[in-house]
Amino acid sequence: DMYTGANNLKLNASGGKYTFTYNRSTNKLSISYSAVKYTVTMEAGTGGSAKAGSTSVNLGDTTTITATPSAGYHFNKWTIGSNATIMSGSTTSTSVTIKVSGNVTCTASFTGNSGTVKYAAGTGGSVSNSGENSVTYPTEKKSTATASTGYTFSKWTISGGTKDTDYTISTGSTTSATIGIK
Repeated sequence: DMYTGANNLKLNASGGKYTFTYNRSTNKLSISYSAVKYTVTMEAGTGGSAKAGSTSVNLGDTTTITATPSAGYHFNKWTIGSNATIMSGSTTSTSVTIKVSGNVTCTASFTGNSGTVKYAAGTGGSVSNSGENSVTYPTEKKSTATASTGYTFSKWTISGGTKDTDYTISTGSTTSATIGIK
Protein backbone atom coordinates (compact mmCIF):
# COMPACT_ATOMS: atom_id res chain seq x y z
CA ASP A 1 0.00 0.00 0.00
CA MET A 2 3.00 2.30 -0.14
CA TYR A 3 4.26 4.21 -3.16
CA THR A 4 7.77 5.55 -3.34
CA GLY A 5 8.60 7.83 -6.20
CA ALA A 6 11.38 10.20 -7.17
CA ASN A 7 12.76 12.30 -4.31
CA ASN A 8 11.51 9.74 -1.76
CA LEU A 9 7.79 10.59 -2.00
CA LYS A 10 5.95 8.16 0.29
CA LEU A 11 2.19 7.76 0.49
CA ASN A 12 0.13 5.43 2.61
CA ALA A 13 -2.82 4.42 0.42
CA SER A 14 -4.76 2.38 2.96
CA GLY A 15 -8.12 3.72 4.02
CA GLY A 16 -8.51 6.16 1.19
CA LYS A 17 -7.93 7.14 -2.40
CA TYR A 18 -5.16 9.37 -3.76
CA THR A 19 -5.60 11.30 -6.99
CA PHE A 20 -2.51 12.58 -8.80
CA THR A 21 -2.82 15.46 -11.24
CA TYR A 22 0.15 16.67 -13.24
CA ASN A 23 0.03 20.14 -14.82
CA ARG A 24 2.45 20.25 -17.77
CA SER A 25 2.37 24.01 -18.12
CA THR A 26 3.48 24.60 -14.51
CA ASN A 27 5.39 21.34 -14.21
CA LYS A 28 3.63 20.69 -10.88
CA LEU A 29 2.12 17.55 -9.46
CA SER A 30 -0.86 17.93 -7.14
CA ILE A 31 -2.10 15.14 -4.92
CA SER A 32 -5.55 14.95 -3.36
CA TYR A 33 -6.82 12.42 -0.86
CA SER A 34 -10.36 11.26 -0.26
CA ALA A 35 -11.30 8.84 2.48
CA VAL A 36 -13.23 5.70 1.61
CA LYS A 37 -16.75 6.13 3.02
CA TYR A 38 -19.10 3.32 3.90
CA THR A 39 -22.82 3.29 4.62
CA VAL A 40 -24.28 2.12 7.92
CA THR A 41 -27.86 1.01 7.21
CA MET A 42 -30.15 0.91 10.23
CA GLU A 43 -33.17 -1.39 10.52
CA ALA A 44 -35.57 -2.12 13.37
CA GLY A 45 -38.09 -4.87 13.90
CA THR A 46 -41.59 -4.31 15.25
CA GLY A 47 -41.57 -2.57 18.61
CA GLY A 48 -38.91 0.09 18.36
CA SER A 49 -36.49 2.20 16.39
CA ALA A 50 -32.77 2.20 15.61
CA LYS A 51 -30.42 5.04 14.72
CA ALA A 52 -26.72 5.60 14.11
CA GLY A 53 -24.66 8.59 15.19
CA SER A 54 -23.51 8.73 11.56
CA THR A 55 -24.68 6.65 8.62
CA SER A 56 -21.72 7.66 6.41
CA VAL A 57 -18.49 6.52 8.04
CA ASN A 58 -14.85 6.58 6.88
CA LEU A 59 -13.06 3.25 6.70
CA GLY A 60 -11.82 2.36 10.19
CA ASP A 61 -13.85 5.04 11.97
CA THR A 62 -16.51 4.33 14.58
CA THR A 63 -20.14 5.25 15.07
CA THR A 64 -22.56 4.56 17.91
CA ILE A 65 -25.80 2.73 17.17
CA THR A 66 -28.77 3.07 19.52
CA ALA A 67 -31.99 1.05 19.87
CA THR A 68 -35.09 2.57 21.48
CA PRO A 69 -38.08 0.33 22.34
CA SER A 70 -41.65 1.55 21.87
CA ALA A 71 -44.18 1.42 24.72
CA GLY A 72 -45.04 -2.20 25.53
CA TYR A 73 -41.73 -3.57 24.16
CA HIS A 74 -38.19 -4.10 25.37
CA PHE A 75 -34.94 -4.32 23.40
CA ASN A 76 -33.86 -7.87 22.56
CA LYS A 77 -30.58 -7.78 20.58
CA TRP A 78 -28.58 -6.40 17.66
CA THR A 79 -27.74 -8.27 14.48
CA ILE A 80 -24.68 -6.55 13.04
CA GLY A 81 -23.23 -7.34 9.60
CA SER A 82 -19.72 -8.72 9.16
CA ASN A 83 -18.24 -5.37 8.05
CA ALA A 84 -18.35 -3.97 11.57
CA THR A 85 -16.63 -4.84 14.82
CA ILE A 86 -18.11 -4.03 18.24
CA MET A 87 -15.73 -1.70 20.09
CA SER A 88 -17.88 -1.10 23.18
CA GLY A 89 -21.10 -2.68 24.40
CA SER A 90 -22.48 -6.00 23.20
CA THR A 91 -25.24 -7.34 20.96
CA THR A 92 -27.60 -7.10 23.96
CA SER A 93 -26.74 -3.46 24.81
CA THR A 94 -29.13 -0.76 23.60
CA SER A 95 -26.12 1.44 22.72
CA VAL A 96 -23.12 -0.05 20.89
CA THR A 97 -20.05 1.54 19.29
CA ILE A 98 -18.93 -0.19 16.09
CA LYS A 99 -15.82 0.16 13.92
CA VAL A 100 -16.71 0.10 10.22
CA SER A 101 -14.71 -1.76 7.55
CA GLY A 102 -17.34 -1.78 4.75
CA ASN A 103 -21.01 -1.16 4.09
CA VAL A 104 -22.91 -2.70 6.99
CA THR A 105 -26.50 -3.29 8.09
CA CYS A 106 -27.39 -3.18 11.79
CA THR A 107 -30.78 -4.51 12.87
CA ALA A 108 -32.38 -4.02 16.29
CA SER A 109 -34.94 -6.57 17.45
CA PHE A 110 -37.55 -6.06 20.13
CA THR A 111 -39.87 -8.33 22.13
CA GLY A 112 -43.26 -7.51 23.60
CA ASN A 113 -43.43 -7.26 27.38
CA SER A 114 -45.15 -10.21 28.99
CA GLY A 115 -47.07 -10.89 32.14
CA THR A 116 -49.95 -12.81 33.63
CA VAL A 117 -53.62 -11.87 33.65
CA LYS A 118 -55.71 -13.80 36.16
CA TYR A 119 -59.48 -13.89 35.90
CA ALA A 120 -61.52 -15.14 38.86
CA ALA A 121 -65.21 -15.01 39.71
CA GLY A 122 -66.71 -14.19 43.07
CA THR A 123 -69.71 -15.93 44.59
CA GLY A 124 -72.68 -16.25 42.24
CA GLY A 125 -71.01 -16.45 38.86
CA SER A 126 -68.23 -17.60 36.60
CA VAL A 127 -65.77 -16.09 34.12
CA SER A 128 -64.33 -17.38 30.87
CA ASN A 129 -60.54 -17.84 30.76
CA SER A 130 -60.59 -18.42 34.51
CA GLY A 131 -57.17 -18.66 36.15
CA GLU A 132 -53.77 -17.40 35.06
CA ASN A 133 -53.31 -16.43 31.41
CA SER A 134 -49.90 -15.56 29.94
CA VAL A 135 -50.09 -12.44 27.79
CA THR A 136 -47.40 -10.85 25.61
CA TYR A 137 -47.79 -7.29 24.30
CA PRO A 138 -49.65 -6.36 22.11
CA THR A 139 -51.88 -9.42 22.62
CA GLU A 140 -54.79 -9.08 25.03
CA LYS A 141 -56.89 -11.65 26.91
CA LYS A 142 -60.68 -11.38 27.02
CA SER A 143 -63.01 -12.73 29.68
CA THR A 144 -66.77 -12.72 29.98
CA ALA A 145 -68.61 -12.86 33.30
CA THR A 146 -71.75 -14.95 33.59
CA ALA A 147 -74.05 -14.55 36.59
CA SER A 148 -75.58 -17.65 38.16
CA THR A 149 -79.36 -17.94 38.51
CA GLY A 150 -80.56 -15.50 41.14
CA TYR A 151 -77.47 -13.25 40.83
CA THR A 152 -76.58 -10.22 38.70
CA PHE A 153 -73.19 -9.08 37.52
CA SER A 154 -71.87 -6.25 39.69
CA LYS A 155 -68.43 -5.05 38.45
CA TRP A 156 -64.88 -5.96 37.50
CA THR A 157 -62.27 -5.47 40.23
CA ILE A 158 -58.59 -5.22 39.34
CA SER A 159 -55.73 -5.73 41.77
CA GLY A 160 -52.03 -5.29 41.10
CA GLY A 161 -50.31 -3.00 38.64
CA THR A 162 -51.20 0.47 37.50
CA LYS A 163 -53.72 1.06 34.73
CA ASP A 164 -52.19 2.49 31.54
CA THR A 165 -48.67 1.92 32.93
CA ASP A 166 -48.64 -1.84 33.52
CA TYR A 167 -51.83 -2.90 31.74
CA THR A 168 -54.71 -1.75 29.56
CA ILE A 169 -58.34 -2.66 30.01
CA SER A 170 -61.31 -2.24 27.74
CA THR A 171 -64.85 -3.41 28.18
CA GLY A 172 -66.99 -4.55 25.28
CA SER A 173 -69.99 -4.60 27.59
CA THR A 174 -70.42 -4.50 31.33
CA THR A 175 -69.92 -8.27 31.53
CA SER A 176 -66.82 -8.57 29.32
CA ALA A 177 -63.33 -7.19 29.83
CA THR A 178 -60.16 -7.33 27.76
CA ILE A 179 -56.82 -6.84 29.51
CA GLY A 180 -53.41 -6.40 27.89
CA ILE A 181 -49.89 -6.09 29.33
CA LYS A 182 -47.88 -2.92 28.63
